[in-house]
Amino acid sequence: MLRLTVSQPGREARQVTFHGEPGTVGGSTENQLVLDDEAVSGRHGRFERRGRHLVYCDVGSTNGSIVHRAGKALALTGRQVRGQILAVGDWVKMGSVTVQVESNDPLLCAADPQVVESRSLDALAVDDGHSLRSIDLRQTERILALIGDAKAALGSFDRLTQTIRDHLVRFFPQATHVSIVVRDPVTGSLRVVYHDGKGGEGSGFRISHTMVNRVMRDQVGVLLAEGGKQMHGAQSIVSAGIETAICAPLRNVNGTFGALQLDVRGTRGAVFSGAELSLLLTLSDFIALLLDDARQHENSARGFLVALDRLLRERAAAEPAQVATARRAASLSTAIARTLRLSVQEQDLVHSAALLLAWPAPERPSLVLPDAFAEAPFIAICRDESVDGSGPLGLTLEQLPIGGRILSLVWGLLEAIAEREHSLPSGEDRAIDLAGVLTELVQGRDQRWDGACLDALSALTQDLDRLIDRTRYELAA
Repeated sequence: MLRLTVSQPGREARQVTFHGEPGTVGGSTENQLVLDDEAVSGRHGRFERRGRHLVYCDVGSTNGSIVHRAGKALALTGRQVRGQILAVGDWVKMGSVTVQVESNDPLLCAADPQVVESRSLDALAVDDGHSLRSIDLRQTERILALIGDAKAALGSFDRLTQTIRDHLVRFFPQATHVSIVVRDPVTGSLRVVYHDGKGGEGSGFRISHTMVNRVMRDQVGVLLAEGGKQMHGAQSIVSAGIETAICAPLRNVNGTFGALQLDVRGTRGAVFSGAELSLLLTLSDFIALLLDDARQHENSARGFLVALDRLLRERAAAEPAQVATARRAASLSTAIARTLRLSVQEQDLVHSAALLLAWPAPERPSLVLPDAFAEAPFIAICRDESVDGSGPLGLTLEQLPIGGRILSLVWGLLEAIAEREHSLPSGEDRAIDLAGVLTELVQGRDQRWDGACLDALSALTQDLDRLIDRTRYELAA
């Protein structure tokens, strides 16, 4: 049973009881609770049960609804805000009408003090002074900047999460810690894929499992104020010294797959507001799309590389030397790309291009290439190019992709090593003076080879033997 008290200036308060499922509220007579007020929309809001919670939803009213607790406005639920959990004693203001929750239904649990929850992806909220704040033009520009920078970082999950973090601390400068959590699709367990503080400070508790689990279970946002005083049973909140926090779900078409948590730790006196929770809910929608896109990129890349590796193993049975050389080229190319600080996607691209050298160009397997690997065949045919345009295709430095410049240098290195190996008398130790080979390559700087790639290769001098020997070992294994 749900019992509500309806109050309106100039009229006597009345009580309304719902013995079954609560329903809609508004000015129209079709509602279960009819309110006579010009500021109340025909279909203004709805009370509903979600599990053990009583929830009020604004269903698109013109003037919105304000949820109050102990006389304090916690959140404004407007056209785009849905799902405000209510406790006994809370009241909702619609126009001049107030509707207070009086029910002692055992299914209606008491909401945590100062915890605001919302299903909104585009919310409005009021601070303690009741001043309306919303997503303004400047914030919209910053959201677009976040999307642009994040898309540029999609090739590297680590760089993507770092980019997201950098933008979040600009939106929420008081936050000391930012955490991104995703659910493992296989095990179902939560995995913290990113956690960091502004000053790099850490904590034994990286996230509050109490908040994150609640956000993901109920698909709501949570605002926590004075955390240490509120949830005495939440060891992660108390032990981590979380004073205030906001947490929002990450959702895709399949449901909630993760959460964002921003918090303030220590005695800084900062408190997040409902407006900031609303902003995080807005951002979480965009961030979820970016993270989901990054995961799809990773899965697509992983599938392609697995298929390519399988074909290489089959190829090795007939042409072991060619496969060994291709694997060696891939190992060296990836190391140079990493030294040049290329993204993981760019490293995988040059790696796959090098592996394609296990086949002569006319015999290369026909593979469905993910977008991230579309350039791999072109990079593979750049192996004989020179940056001065004197190669077979006549491509200059500006026309050669970075992967092609790397592979061209690696192929030149491997050819020089092969020539020296063939020149040694049979039966002698076939160890090669790699330092001498590098000295010869340096003479072609900025004519045959890209100078930046040469510098990266030179930085790997001590690792060349290990990189090459590892490739041979992998082949033998």
